[in-house]
Amino acid sequence: MVRWPDRSQEQQSRSLELEKKDNIFQDFLWTSPPMSARKIQSEFSFNGEDFKYTLENQLLELAYQGDSYSFELSTSDKDIYPNIGYLEEKSRIIQSWVPKTEIVAETVAVSKTRTVPVTSTDMDGNISTSFQTEFYTDFETRFVPKTSWQWESHTEYYYEVPSFQYYLIDLGEIPFILYALEEQGEPELFLQNPSYLLGSEINQGFWGDKDVNLLFIDSNNNGIYLEEQDHMLFNSWNPYDPNSHYQEISQVMDNLWYFTRDLKDNLFMDFSLEGKTLHIDYLNEEFVGNENIG
Repeated sequence: MVRWPDRSQEQQSRSLELEKKDNIFQDFLWTSPPMSARKIQSEFSFNGEDFKYTLENQLLELAYQGDSYSFELSTSDKDIYPNIGYLEEKSRIIQSWVPKTEIVAETVAVSKTRTVPVTSTDMDGNISTSFQTEFYTDFETRFVPKTSWQWESHTEYYYEVPSFQYYLIDLGEIPFILYALEEQGEPELFLQNPSYLLGSEINQGFWGDKDVNLLFIDSNNNGIYLEEQDHMLFNSWNPYDPNSHYQEISQVMDNLWYFTRDLKDNLFMDFSLEGKTLHIDYLNEEFVGNENIG
């Protein structure tokens, strides 16, 4: 087991204000969020509320808190998906204009000096010799770095998102999506919660001296966040944004969706939500200064 240093901030449990956002796909589709829509019956619950629906000619009638609402069927613009299993992995060849530096042998002109004898005769016919310094140019072969720009091909792997028919339900604090899918030839509805929680912080200890976004999604689509089967992600840069630059986050993988239970088991990091406040609890904080072996 590796202990954190005694005087660094990463041992300190702390709180962070979170903001609820409507659509993880709209903002972070490139991270391939591990969402799994769940099949629902005509009566279902979500976020602690009871719903009942009927379908007639693709028109959805939804009963909620004593009122009835109508929703029309829409077709997605390849920007949402009910389950990551629907995505098709593809590849393409990308051409990049990149610098290449190599060590090459070059003949270069070098200025040198040397001392040469100079003979002179005075008016009495006496011959004398003196020495003087003269400059001359010599040529030497040296190994020098040389940078050139060239096109480079590499393979990029990506997911292609299909189009889906869906109903967008927005009646309360957490909107949700109902996908109209077929299962064994029969039409079925699948519920998904695309909203997510977002917080940002600068911490010179655990994450390094940089801005880090913490994202939380409701992977099992029951309207409750931070359950063990839900996911979270640490984000410090976007590789698809030309204005964003790579930043490594210490201790964790950036832009990777973690099960919240894995962070607790492997990094001793536990998350709890109280209103809009996220509590980050480091479970080994109580062992700071402990000199025992065991």
